[in-house]
Amino acid sequence: MKPTSVWHLAQKHKLKTSLSNQPKLDELFQAQIEKKKNQNIKIVQVSFSMENLKKNFDTQKKFDLEEKDEFCLIHNLKFPDAWLITSKTEIMLLNPYRVEEALLFKRLLENHKLPAEPLEKPIILTESLFNGSHYLEILQKMTAGDQRYSGPIYLSDPRLTANGFKIKLTPGVSIAENYLEIEGMANCLPFYGVMDLKEILNAILNKNAKEVYECRPRKVISYLEGEAVRLSRQLPMYLSKEDIRDIIYRMKHQFRNEIK
Repeated sequence: MKPTSVWHLAQKHKLKTSLSNQPKLDELFQAQIEKKKNQNIKIVQVSFSMENLKKNFDTQKKFDLEEKDEFCLIHNLKFPDAWLITSKTEIMLLNPYRVEEALLFKRLLENHKLPAEPLEKPIILTESLFNGSHYLEILQKMTAGDQRYSGPIYLSDPRLTANGFKIKLTPGVSIAENYLEIEGMANCLPFYGVMDLKEILNAILNKNAKEVYECRPRKVISYLEGEAVRLSRQLPMYLSKEDIRDIIYRMKHQFRNEIK
């Protein structure tokens, strides 16, 4: 037999042996893969109760009927000013600090009273100062009711006092001779004065503004916006889920259809 034929027979036998061992090799290889997988799998026991699930489902169903537009808080996104929330139709990002800022601004706009500081020299209010007698007429109607007064009185209307004006009315012989002057005024705003009082009276005259928030001068609005920002910055860096739920609750009930 030639040497080459012997070599070919040896190679053929070796290949046959390898093929016969292939299933065992595949099995060992697969076992190694499964072992590696099992090492990476973490098994956790989770308690489950079908009865509790049904109860929670019924409660949620009832809640959904009562609160059709309720927001569901999911989680924060690793930084404090972004929380993921959902409604029935939308997925949204919530910035709780901006919401708190808006809530603070609304509260300040409605309730904050600017302190009136005494003026060194009172400002006498005249027709020429206002460029119209109708402004004086509005002020004279802002006394406490229609009761007659015999001596000087201070206008206590919150649309004036909350905006930082202390105005005294001294009655004359007739209504036309009544004497009005600003004795005190807010000094927390730059260049605050008669023109801002005129803004308040214009809102009452032209827009029938009955509430304080409806007749805030632009300077006061800007000041209160700044105060809302300043106060919101004093909130903790990280808010708990309970804090966020409270903010969402107040947002929904105070802004109603103006949430966006």
